[in-house]
Amino acid sequence: MLEGHLKRKCMLSQSSSPKISFIQVNSLKSEEKLQYLEKIYPLYDKLFHGKSKQEFYECYIDNPLAQVDIELFTDNCERVVGFEIMRFFNEVFHSHPVTLCCLLIGIDKEYRRKSDVASFVLRESAKFKLLHPFRKLYCINTVINPASYRMIARYAYEMYPRYNTVPDDDLANFLIHAADKMGFAIVDNKNHLIRKTGNVVKMSPKDRIKWQSESDPHVQFYVNETHLIPGHGLLTLMPGTLKNLVFSVLKYWLNRLF
Repeated sequence: MLEGHLKRKCMLSQSSSPKISFIQVNSLKSEEKLQYLEKIYPLYDKLFHGKSKQEFYECYIDNPLAQVDIELFTDNCERVVGFEIMRFFNEVFHSHPVTLCCLLIGIDKEYRRKSDVASFVLRESAKFKLLHPFRKLYCINTVINPASYRMIARYAYEMYPRYNTVPDDDLANFLIHAADKMGFAIVDNKNHLIRKTGNVVKMSPKDRIKWQSESDPHVQFYVNETHLIPGHGLLTLMPGTLKNLVFSVLKYWLNRLF
């Protein structure tokens, strides 16, 4: 009887918005980090393949080289139904200190429309910029699915690459150089924007056909660049300048309101 009640409670939770919690991972003790690993990894393993539990832990939770912030989505049964992991790395390029931020998103299909990934990315980037106003910030990712690329393209005021924008040469060269330094391996010598990733999205044949027939120009651009090859990601760069963050926030709210 109790089991049936809990099952009904969980089923009802899918019709409501998930609960959101924010974790500053670097402030956690080792045992607390391991507890979050046990909560998050089952969803990662459901949505992706590529990293073992230990590899995931060392890369996204107990990474001594990064500041790690996580936003968790949980249902009424306290099951993790989504995560957004943002990592900040301090690097030096041409004798200048910069910070690179990377994002991993995993959200259960039933909850994707109820999540708000863009607000998390913009909020954490803006928070970092306010705390470090004179440090250059760049958000760099090897985007591994068209939905994520569409989200970035929809809200970012300035980003590279984009189907309808001619890139600044310095920005394009910086992205390639940064990706090389971070160890994102080139998989196509004719296109250095396509890189090997450590995470592979589990995409059904039905989803693949859906994305290939999508009319959105951002999605078409992503599909044409990556050909949806498993394990291949599209390098993207969003400068974390004050101007870009302010105008991106305005784009975000205009999209939300209209």
